[in-house]
Amino acid sequence: MKYYITLNSFTNSTLDEILEAVSTCGYSGIEIQGTPSIFNWKSYLEKINSYNLSVIGVTGDWTKKQTQNENHNPILLTNDHKKISYSIQYIKNCIKMSNYFGGYFFNICLLSDHPISLDFNHERISIRERKKILRKVIPILYELSGFAKEYGINLLIEPLNRYSTPFCVRAEDAITVTSWINNDNLLIMLDTFHMNIEETDFYDTIKFSKQFLGHVHLSDSNRLIPGAGHLDFDSVMKSLNYIKYNKNTSFEIILPKKNFSYLLESGLSYIKTIATKYDL
Repeated sequence: MKYYITLNSFTNSTLDEILEAVSTCGYSGIEIQGTPSIFNWKSYLEKINSYNLSVIGVTGDWTKKQTQNENHNPILLTNDHKKISYSIQYIKNCIKMSNYFGGYFFNICLLSDHPISLDFNHERISIRERKKILRKVIPILYELSGFAKEYGINLLIEPLNRYSTPFCVRAEDAITVTSWINNDNLLIMLDTFHMNIEETDFYDTIKFSKQFLGHVHLSDSNRLIPGAGHLDFDSVMKSLNYIKYNKNTSFEIILPKKNFSYLLESGLSYIKTIATKYDL
Protein backbone atom coordinates (compact mmCIF):
# COMPACT_ATOMS: atom_id res chain seq x y z
CA MET A 1 0.00 0.00 0.00
CA LYS A 2 1.29 3.43 -0.96
CA TYR A 3 0.69 6.58 1.05
CA TYR A 4 -0.26 10.02 -0.22
CA ILE A 5 -1.26 13.29 1.41
CA THR A 6 -3.83 15.93 0.48
CA LEU A 7 -2.60 19.39 -0.42
CA ASN A 8 -5.26 20.88 1.84
CA SER A 9 -3.36 19.41 4.80
CA PHE A 10 -0.92 22.32 4.46
CA THR A 11 -1.46 25.99 5.25
CA ASN A 12 0.59 28.99 4.10
CA SER A 13 3.34 26.86 2.57
CA THR A 14 4.67 27.18 -0.96
CA LEU A 15 4.20 24.29 -3.36
CA ASP A 16 7.97 23.74 -3.37
CA GLU A 17 8.06 23.53 0.43
CA ILE A 18 5.22 21.00 0.41
CA LEU A 19 6.61 18.82 -2.36
CA GLU A 20 10.09 18.81 -0.85
CA ALA A 21 8.74 17.67 2.51
CA VAL A 22 6.40 15.05 1.00
CA SER A 23 9.20 13.62 -1.13
CA THR A 24 11.78 13.60 1.65
CA CYS A 25 9.45 12.01 4.20
CA GLY A 26 8.67 8.99 2.03
CA TYR A 27 5.20 9.64 0.63
CA SER A 28 4.42 8.50 -2.91
CA GLY A 29 2.63 11.70 -3.85
CA ILE A 30 -0.28 14.00 -3.26
CA GLU A 31 -3.97 14.62 -3.77
CA ILE A 32 -4.49 17.87 -5.63
CA GLN A 33 -6.88 20.37 -4.07
CA GLY A 34 -10.09 20.75 -6.07
CA THR A 35 -9.67 24.35 -7.20
CA PRO A 36 -9.46 23.88 -10.98
CA SER A 37 -9.86 27.55 -11.90
CA ILE A 38 -7.25 29.01 -9.55
CA PHE A 39 -3.85 27.73 -10.77
CA ASN A 40 -2.07 26.76 -13.98
CA TRP A 41 -2.35 22.99 -14.43
CA LYS A 42 0.69 22.66 -16.70
CA SER A 43 3.13 24.42 -14.38
CA TYR A 44 1.73 22.55 -11.36
CA LEU A 45 2.24 19.19 -13.05
CA GLU A 46 5.77 20.08 -14.15
CA LYS A 47 6.61 21.05 -10.58
CA ILE A 48 5.18 17.81 -9.15
CA ASN A 49 7.04 15.72 -11.70
CA SER A 50 10.30 17.48 -10.84
CA TYR A 51 10.07 15.94 -7.34
CA ASN A 52 9.32 12.45 -8.74
CA LEU A 53 5.92 12.46 -7.06
CA SER A 54 2.59 11.35 -8.48
CA VAL A 55 -0.99 12.57 -8.13
CA ILE A 56 -3.49 9.98 -6.92
CA GLY A 57 -6.63 12.09 -7.32
CA VAL A 58 -8.42 15.33 -6.54
CA THR A 59 -9.95 16.32 -3.20
CA GLY A 60 -13.02 18.50 -3.62
CA ASP A 61 -13.10 21.90 -1.94
CA TRP A 62 -16.70 21.40 -0.91
CA THR A 63 -16.97 24.08 1.74
CA LYS A 64 -15.26 26.91 -0.13
CA LYS A 65 -16.15 29.20 -3.00
CA GLN A 66 -13.75 28.63 -5.86
CA THR A 67 -13.25 32.31 -6.75
CA GLN A 68 -14.30 35.67 -5.36
CA ASN A 69 -16.84 36.00 -8.18
CA GLU A 70 -18.87 32.98 -7.00
CA ASN A 71 -21.59 33.44 -4.40
CA HIS A 72 -21.86 29.84 -3.20
CA ASN A 73 -19.88 26.64 -2.71
CA PRO A 74 -20.59 23.40 -4.63
CA ILE A 75 -23.79 21.76 -3.42
CA LEU A 76 -25.94 19.01 -4.94
CA LEU A 77 -28.84 18.54 -2.49
CA THR A 78 -30.71 21.70 -3.35
CA ASN A 79 -33.76 22.88 -5.28
CA ASP A 80 -31.81 25.85 -6.64
CA HIS A 81 -31.14 24.99 -10.30
CA LYS A 82 -28.37 27.60 -10.58
CA LYS A 83 -26.51 26.00 -7.68
CA ILE A 84 -26.95 22.55 -9.19
CA SER A 85 -25.75 23.72 -12.61
CA TYR A 86 -22.71 25.38 -11.05
CA SER A 87 -21.93 22.30 -8.96
CA ILE A 88 -22.20 19.90 -11.89
CA GLN A 89 -19.77 22.03 -13.88
CA TYR A 90 -17.42 22.23 -10.90
CA ILE A 91 -17.39 18.43 -10.58
CA LYS A 92 -16.81 17.98 -14.31
CA ASN A 93 -13.87 20.39 -14.14
CA CYS A 94 -12.41 18.43 -11.22
CA ILE A 95 -12.87 15.17 -13.13
CA LYS A 96 -10.93 16.63 -16.05
CA MET A 97 -8.33 17.88 -13.60
CA SER A 98 -7.85 14.47 -12.01
CA ASN A 99 -7.42 12.92 -15.45
CA TYR A 100 -4.91 15.60 -16.51
CA PHE A 101 -2.74 15.04 -13.45
CA GLY A 102 -2.82 11.25 -13.80
CA GLY A 103 -5.16 10.64 -10.86
CA TYR A 104 -7.96 8.13 -10.79
CA PHE A 105 -10.64 9.60 -8.51
CA PHE A 106 -12.58 12.61 -7.31
CA ASN A 107 -14.59 12.65 -4.10
CA ILE A 108 -18.17 13.91 -3.87
CA CYS A 109 -19.71 15.19 -0.63
CA LEU A 110 -23.49 15.41 -0.48
CA LEU A 111 -23.92 18.77 1.21
CA SER A 112 -27.34 20.37 1.41
CA ASP A 113 -29.12 23.67 1.80
CA HIS A 114 -32.17 21.84 3.16
CA PRO A 115 -34.02 23.96 5.76
CA ILE A 116 -33.08 21.41 8.41
CA SER A 117 -29.40 22.06 7.83
CA LEU A 118 -28.05 20.18 10.83
CA ASP A 119 -29.24 17.22 12.88
CA PHE A 120 -26.70 16.82 15.67
CA ASN A 121 -28.42 13.87 17.35
CA HIS A 122 -29.87 12.22 14.22
CA GLU A 123 -33.32 12.64 15.72
CA ARG A 124 -34.93 15.38 13.62
CA ILE A 125 -34.66 13.68 10.23
CA SER A 126 -36.02 10.16 9.84
CA ILE A 127 -34.27 7.49 7.76
CA ARG A 128 -37.19 7.66 5.35
CA GLU A 129 -36.84 11.43 4.89
CA ARG A 130 -33.06 11.11 4.54
CA LYS A 131 -33.47 8.60 1.71
CA LYS A 132 -36.13 10.77 0.07
CA ILE A 133 -33.71 13.70 -0.05
CA LEU A 134 -30.81 11.54 -1.23
CA ARG A 135 -32.87 10.10 -4.09
CA LYS A 136 -33.01 13.56 -5.65
CA VAL A 137 -29.34 13.30 -6.54
CA ILE A 138 -29.67 10.04 -8.53
CA PRO A 139 -30.03 11.60 -12.02
CA ILE A 140 -27.14 13.99 -11.32
CA LEU A 141 -24.78 11.26 -10.13
CA TYR A 142 -25.80 9.01 -13.00
CA GLU A 143 -24.83 11.75 -15.46
CA LEU A 144 -21.59 12.56 -13.63
CA SER A 145 -20.45 8.96 -13.23
CA GLY A 146 -20.96 8.46 -16.97
CA PHE A 147 -18.93 11.61 -17.66
CA ALA A 148 -16.21 10.47 -15.25
CA LYS A 149 -15.97 7.06 -16.92
CA GLU A 150 -15.07 8.74 -20.20
CA TYR A 151 -12.04 10.23 -18.42
CA GLY A 152 -11.11 7.05 -16.55
CA ILE A 153 -12.03 8.55 -13.19
CA ASN A 154 -13.87 7.00 -10.23
CA LEU A 155 -16.35 9.16 -8.36
CA LEU A 156 -16.21 8.46 -4.64
CA ILE A 157 -19.15 9.37 -2.40
CA GLU A 158 -17.65 10.46 0.92
CA PRO A 159 -19.85 10.40 4.02
CA LEU A 160 -19.06 13.35 6.27
CA ASN A 161 -20.39 13.82 9.81
CA ARG A 162 -23.43 15.37 11.43
CA TYR A 163 -21.71 18.74 11.85
CA SER A 164 -21.45 19.14 8.06
CA THR A 165 -24.59 17.47 6.71
CA PRO A 166 -27.50 15.38 7.98
CA PHE A 167 -28.00 13.33 4.82
CA CYS A 168 -24.87 11.31 4.04
CA VAL A 169 -22.99 10.67 7.25
CA ARG A 170 -22.37 6.93 7.40
CA ALA A 171 -20.91 4.34 5.08
CA GLU A 172 -24.39 2.85 4.86
CA ASP A 173 -25.76 6.13 3.43
CA ALA A 174 -23.05 6.33 0.77
CA ILE A 175 -23.42 2.67 -0.17
CA THR A 176 -27.19 3.12 -0.51
CA VAL A 177 -26.66 5.94 -3.00
CA THR A 178 -24.09 4.02 -5.07
CA SER A 179 -26.34 0.95 -5.08
CA TRP A 180 -29.25 2.96 -6.51
CA ILE A 181 -27.11 4.03 -9.46
CA ASN A 182 -25.03 0.85 -9.85
CA ASN A 183 -22.26 2.24 -12.05
CA ASP A 184 -18.94 0.46 -11.56
CA ASN A 185 -16.98 3.72 -11.28
CA LEU A 186 -19.24 5.16 -8.56
CA LEU A 187 -17.79 3.97 -5.25
CA ILE A 188 -17.29 5.37 -1.75
CA MET A 189 -14.47 6.94 0.21
CA LEU A 190 -14.12 6.46 3.97
CA ASP A 191 -12.40 9.07 6.14
CA THR A 192 -11.35 7.91 9.62
CA PHE A 193 -12.02 11.35 11.14
CA HIS A 194 -15.67 11.28 10.10
CA MET A 195 -15.95 7.57 10.89
CA ASN A 196 -14.81 8.24 14.45
CA ILE A 197 -17.85 10.49 14.94
CA GLU A 198 -20.50 8.50 13.05
CA GLU A 199 -19.62 4.80 12.95
CA THR A 200 -19.93 2.49 15.94
CA ASP A 201 -17.13 0.16 14.85
CA PHE A 202 -14.28 0.68 12.37
CA TYR A 203 -13.78 -3.02 11.70
CA ASP A 204 -17.42 -3.83 10.93
CA THR A 205 -17.92 -0.69 8.84
CA ILE A 206 -14.93 -1.39 6.60
CA LYS A 207 -15.97 -5.04 6.23
CA PHE A 208 -19.46 -3.87 5.25
CA SER A 209 -17.95 -1.50 2.68
CA LYS A 210 -15.77 -4.12 0.99
CA GLN A 211 -17.41 -4.12 -2.47
CA PHE A 212 -17.72 -0.32 -2.60
CA LEU A 213 -14.51 1.02 -1.06
CA GLY A 214 -12.49 3.04 -3.55
CA HIS A 215 -10.17 5.02 -1.26
CA VAL A 216 -9.41 5.77 2.39
CA HIS A 217 -8.46 9.04 4.08
CA LEU A 218 -6.45 8.73 7.28
CA SER A 219 -6.35 11.20 10.15
CA ASP A 220 -6.64 10.87 13.89
CA SER A 221 -9.64 11.71 16.07
CA ASN A 222 -8.54 15.36 16.29
CA ARG A 223 -7.80 15.66 12.54
CA LEU A 224 -4.08 15.58 13.33
CA ILE A 225 -1.46 13.14 12.11
CA PRO A 226 -2.19 9.47 12.94
CA GLY A 227 -0.89 8.71 16.40
CA ALA A 228 -1.69 12.16 17.78
CA GLY A 229 -5.19 11.23 19.00
CA HIS A 230 -7.09 8.23 20.30
CA LEU A 231 -8.28 6.56 17.09
CA ASP A 232 -7.87 2.77 16.82
CA PHE A 233 -5.77 2.44 13.67
CA ASP A 234 -5.00 -1.19 14.48
CA SER A 235 -8.67 -1.96 13.88
CA VAL A 236 -8.61 0.05 10.65
CA MET A 237 -5.60 -1.79 9.25
CA LYS A 238 -6.84 -5.16 10.43
CA SER A 239 -10.12 -4.65 8.59
CA LEU A 240 -8.37 -3.45 5.41
CA ASN A 241 -6.36 -6.64 5.51
CA TYR A 242 -9.51 -8.69 6.03
CA ILE A 243 -11.23 -7.27 2.93
CA LYS A 244 -7.99 -7.64 0.93
CA TYR A 245 -7.84 -3.92 0.24
CA ASN A 246 -5.38 -3.46 -2.62
CA LYS A 247 -5.63 0.29 -3.17
CA ASN A 248 -3.80 3.18 -1.55
CA THR A 249 -4.51 5.64 1.26
CA SER A 250 -4.07 9.37 1.78
CA PHE A 251 -3.46 11.42 4.88
CA GLU A 252 -5.94 14.30 5.22
CA ILE A 253 -4.81 16.15 8.30
CA ILE A 254 -4.14 19.56 9.81
CA LEU A 255 -0.48 20.50 9.90
CA PRO A 256 1.22 23.53 11.47
CA LYS A 257 2.23 26.35 9.16
CA LYS A 258 5.95 25.54 9.44
CA ASN A 259 8.26 22.78 10.66
CA PHE A 260 5.90 19.95 9.75
CA SER A 261 8.43 17.45 8.37
CA TYR A 262 8.86 15.66 11.70
CA LEU A 263 5.10 15.15 11.96
CA LEU A 264 4.91 13.84 8.40
CA GLU A 265 7.67 11.33 9.14
CA SER A 266 6.35 10.21 12.52
CA GLY A 267 2.78 9.80 11.30
CA LEU A 268 3.82 7.76 8.29
CA SER A 269 6.10 5.59 10.39
CA TYR A 270 3.29 5.01 12.89
CA ILE A 271 0.86 3.86 10.19
CA LYS A 272 3.45 1.75 8.35
CA THR A 273 4.31 -0.11 11.54
CA ILE A 274 0.68 -1.12 12.00
CA ALA A 275 0.17 -1.85 8.30
CA THR A 276 3.21 -4.13 8.21
CA LYS A 277 1.69 -6.13 11.03
CA TYR A 278 -1.21 -6.94 8.69
CA ASP A 279 0.85 -7.34 5.49
CA LEU A 280 -0.53 -4.18 3.90
